[in-house]
Amino acid sequence: MSLPLQKFREIVFLTLFSHLTGDPVESETVKLYMEQLKTSKANIMDGYKKAMAIQEKYPEIDELLTKHTEAFEFERIQTVEKTALRFGAYELLFDKEVP
Repeated sequence: MSLPLQKFREIVFLTLFSHLTGDPVESETVKLYMEQLKTSKANIMDGYKKAMAIQEKYPEIDELLTKHTEAFEFERIQTVEKTALRFGAYELLFDKEVP
């Protein structure tokens, strides 16, 4: 992947967040991300695929996070923080590409 990892993670994060906060239309989202992030459709689609893989693991990730949240119930955690926690947990526990 010629795209810097930071930019790729931004695409994945935005995709995850947008799916939690609304019902985005994929074609419109891809066009917007290409325009705003100055990247190709292929890079956006790769990020979208990774986001979908993360979403498939939400039940397992949420169960683990729920066990370890002490000050707040998991449901009370803000959407942006919840997205970051899920993304990080996925990379740590399930992503074989992350060392």
